[in-house]
Amino acid sequence: RVWRSRSQLELAVVEYIGWFNDSRLHQALGDLPPSEFERLSLSSTLEISLS
Repeated sequence: RVWRSRSQLELAVVEYIGWFNDSRLHQALGDLPPSEFERLSLSSTLEISLS
């Protein structure tokens, strides 16, 4: 793919990172997107430390 400007390229990178972290299901993470896995991991850690 060819981008006509730096801003178009930056937007494409931001969109890809959003997809990679928020939409893409990762088999090693139990078919969860990385952002969801991180959120669940952080809340589990918080519950353990508060117990």
